Amino acid sequence: MNVTRLLIALGAILATPSGYAAESPTVTGTYELLVCKSTCSFANPESAFAKGVVVLCHDAMSSKEVERVDPFHFTLPNEKVRACFTGNILKDGESYVFGRRTGATSWALKGKKLDFSLMRSTDAGYDVEALIEGDAFSGKGVSWGAGAAAPDYEPDFVVGRRKGPPDITACASAQSPPAT
Repeated sequence: MNVTRLLIALGAILATPSGYAAESPTVTGTYELLVCKSTCSFANPESAFAKGVVVLCHDAMSSKEVERVDPFHFTLPNEKVRACFTGNILKDGESYVFGRRTGATSWALKGKKLDFSLMRSTDAGYDVEALIEGDAFSGKGVSWGAGAAAPDYEPDFVVGRRKGPPDITACASAQSPPAT
């Protein structure tokens, strides 16, 4: 391959729309999470009503990995499952966060906006929308549902900090029945 073709190929890779190819590797990792009803931080975690972990992988998880983490996973059509989570409810927070203690999900990055779920069923879920700042993110988590599962909950505040590279065992080792 000559230098011109190499430069054209490199330019095409770098010109990829914001999101997957150009930015994902810097966002992937294992993140510690706090979920609060108002602003909170890792310097002051006492206000958190839930704590957990989310693992953002660059590549899709294998069906065996998904089954190990989340045997009841609800998959959307064409969903690329490349994340997992686990968490604990510390006190009532009127939220669907970690409605299932562990789960597998997808994630998306557009610019600095990160989206992922921390619970999903056929009629309810919990979605996070956060802004990435270096090795951390902060944003809001929203409980949603249809019909009888439709909650009247206020959005939560969610913060995360990167603890290391993606490690699915952080989710798989915690796999257990849904939290109550």
